[in-house]
Amino acid sequence: MLRDLDIHDVNGDDTKDLYGAGGIYFTVGGGEVETKFDGVLIEGNSLTDVHREGIFMVSTWNRSMSEPESTGTFVPWPNVRITGNTLENMGGDGIVAGNTTGARIDHNVVRGYQQKSEGYNAGIWSYDTDDALFEFNDVSGGETTRDGMSYDVDQGAHGSVFQYNYSHDNEGGFFLICNATGSVKDAVIRYNVSENDHFRGFENCGGEIESASVHNNTIYIGDGVSQTVVNENDPTMRNVEFRNNLVVKEGEGTADFQLQSGGYDLSDNMFWNVDGVPDGAGEIADPLLFSPGEGVDIAHTDGYRAERRFPGARRGGRDRRQRRPRLLRSGRVRDRCAEHRRGQRRRSPRRGGPRRRGRGGGRLRGSGQVRCRGRPGRVRGVQRVRCGGRRGVGRGVRGGRRGRLRRRRRRGRARGGRRRVRRGGRRLRRGRGRRGRRPHADGRISRGASGASRRDAPPRWGRALRPAPTRSVPRGLSRHARRAGPAACAAGPAALRRS
Repeated sequence: MLRDLDIHDVNGDDTKDLYGAGGIYFTVGGGEVETKFDGVLIEGNSLTDVHREGIFMVSTWNRSMSEPESTGTFVPWPNVRITGNTLENMGGDGIVAGNTTGARIDHNVVRGYQQKSEGYNAGIWSYDTDDALFEFNDVSGGETTRDGMSYDVDQGAHGSVFQYNYSHDNEGGFFLICNATGSVKDAVIRYNVSENDHFRGFENCGGEIESASVHNNTIYIGDGVSQTVVNENDPTMRNVEFRNNLVVKEGEGTADFQLQSGGYDLSDNMFWNVDGVPDGAGEIADPLLFSPGEGVDIAHTDGYRAERRFPGARRGGRDRRQRRPRLLRSGRVRDRCAEHRRGQRRRSPRRGGPRRRGRGGGRLRGSGQVRCRGRPGRVRGVQRVRCGGRRGVGRGVRGGRRGRLRRRRRRGRARGGRRRVRRGGRRLRRGRGRRGRRPHADGRISRGASGASRRDAPPRWGRALRPAPTRSVPRGLSRHARRAGPAACAAGPAALRRS
């Protein structure tokens, strides 16, 4: 476990192998005994001005034979987690999760990479991995076009998933899907946002891609930025599905495609001001983004929600509207409001909404609102984060019929509702209906007669009960007579009028 470290001003040579240089570096060498790390946690660290690698993992027991001393046997490292780290001014790569299985790389920020190296580097990427998950990361400031992309699925990566990540202002581009002599398969790239990334949106290396799915991503190319949305630099066959993505170009500059292999299957996308769109790739229309180009970090990307539906919205029986709000579903709440995040940890069995715990109690609506005590006015996708709300952590705005009935019963206004009150050291139930149980002033409880009038009901909650009478009051008298008590009844009508 490496947690809350401050690593800065690290010098080293320009290599990334078993003997390279970096800030946090894990290596497994040798070729006789199968060796691996199990249970690596790298959390909440700060790395600044490091040459060459920020966080790097390498082993001779790899799949792709990428090291000179590789054994040819793949021995991956299980239970690897890299989360909540901040890397600034990296000489080469930012985070490289190599030789792992089931690794999770999330909520990391990389600002500035590929700043000194003469080699090829990217922001966050995987190689020789099985089922790695990359989500809620923020990468920016990559320099040069020797790769220089934010994210990369590289050689030997099987089943890698990149989702809910943010990329902006990188000279090399957004994403690299790369294979040389190994294999890349079952890669999934979805629900990501690319803003003002130069040169290339998606780039390929020289090898084949067995299978990859690129869907529901947003690529925004602003004023003064030019980009090749998909760039194949040779005709090698690549089996890549490219669907339901949104590509928008605004202002000066160009956006186009360069396809050579014929392996890209483009469908149900939406393009605006993009040249060379292949036939059948999707619709040419303005998606009506709310406020694109204004994101500065992953917590400020709400402007990429699209109003217009995609061309395949009616196909398959589901709405394929661009799902940008999901980018912030947990990433932003984690960054902006720790108290609210604690309330989000458990999921409600109803409609998938988060369950409130602690003083809040109950559950939230699946698409309702969330109250927290963080920064005001934060819109979180289809949910809205309100601050300065009622007492309690993660309180929800209860809605719908069930919530209304709950509030009415609490105020004692619903039919048949009951409320427990304490009088004279005893807990009593006071009824609101005609057949409800009514407490006497002395604390006894009796059943009301069938068909009793509304006037016979006890006073509203909050009114003090009269002192216990010495004898009962005839039910035929008025409300004022009953409240005046038996003494006034015995004194006659004049006393009742005076009461």
